[in-house]
Amino acid sequence: MKDNNSYNVLIVGNKGREYALAQRLQQDERVNALYFCLGNGGTQDLGENLECEHYEHIVELALKKQIHLAIISEEELLALGLTEMLEKAGILVFGASKEAAKLETSKSYMKGFVKECGIKSVSYFETNDLKEALNYLQNASFPLVIKALNKNTSIVHHQEEALKILEDAFKHSNESVIIEPFLEGFELSVTALIANDDFILLPFCQNYKRLLEGDHGVNTGGMGAIAPANFFSNELEEKIKNHIFKPTLEKLQANNTPFKGVLLAEIVVIEEKGVLEPYLLDFGVRFKDIECQTILPLLESSLLDLCLATAKGELNSLELVFSKEFVMSVALVSRNYPTSSSPKQTLYIDPVDEKKGHLILGEVEQDNGVFESSGGRVIFAIGKGKSLLEARNNAYEIAQKVHFEGMFYRKDIGFKALDLKEYS
Repeated sequence: MKDNNSYNVLIVGNKGREYALAQRLQQDERVNALYFCLGNGGTQDLGENLECEHYEHIVELALKKQIHLAIISEEELLALGLTEMLEKAGILVFGASKEAAKLETSKSYMKGFVKECGIKSVSYFETNDLKEALNYLQNASFPLVIKALNKNTSIVHHQEEALKILEDAFKHSNESVIIEPFLEGFELSVTALIANDDFILLPFCQNYKRLLEGDHGVNTGGMGAIAPANFFSNELEEKIKNHIFKPTLEKLQANNTPFKGVLLAEIVVIEEKGVLEPYLLDFGVRFKDIECQTILPLLESSLLDLCLATAKGELNSLELVFSKEFVMSVALVSRNYPTSSSPKQTLYIDPVDEKKGHLILGEVEQDNGVFESSGGRVIFAIGKGKSLLEARNNAYEIAQKVHFEGMFYRKDIGFKALDLKEYS
């Protein structure tokens, strides 16, 4: 479906995901200009970072810069209806509608939606009252998962730990929390392109969310990931398609909810009577910030065509080709991540062998050519290879090219798939 038109593209967001998208789009000769709201210290080298005072200002800037395609990766802006506002201004948008965004931004809505669809999901208890929550804990079996309005998800192993999480959640909001049993199994992140009633699955990904080695510590947005996570049968993939994505799209269509963007399903796979069964944990309605930079290196087709076909609702015209290689990403995070911010630190980056992989700049700032850390997940080391082991070795070799005070990363990414006994 390749055309010869020239495109000005706006990417809304400021994390590693946006840098990864821009880095790939920049390679397409049809991309005339790249703009970012707000962007980061890395994206300013790939295009122009725009100062955006508020979400309505984004529409004004898009019209001023004659944007043809907007890619929105911030769920708060999707929930405010930025997709509809840009479309009303005549701009193609790769992003979920305001109503569809509730699948990610409202855990209560998502749970009710999934129940109506008949999708296998974990049982849950929902309350906006601390006393009710504490009463529930009296007879609950640990470990438990507590999900708060602010999207923080905590895995707790005893009552004292749960009490602290709940008190903190209700201290900051009167909104409900969801408590559910922790399901033991292997987790998958399954990303699909959605164009209303049509969808295409992208390579499966496994995200290592816990902060510390051995899957210990607090939950994060992701400390590393591998793709493709293809250590399962075709039968399981069909179940994910037919029992999770198809009923979701059918329900969205029945509700007259438009959706042209990305739907990510966080799934745990459990063995039941010798059969693998996928259970839905959560939905995301945009490219996620580690899955995106892990999957993109596998895409051999045009990312621009992918985004255009999705935004136009023309997935049937899209022919995607993916590499047979493996990719592994490792998040290099600042001290105190994810609980609190750390002082800015100067980044020192040695040359990287691009045959082995590359670096994705995340929460960084740039001043006169000097990069500084500005938040939690500062840089992502991306390794690729003909085997997962080769991709893993390359990712860790590339991680060692980056230096900043307080830098930390997990040394066991990929261990579940490779069954590694030692992580060093």
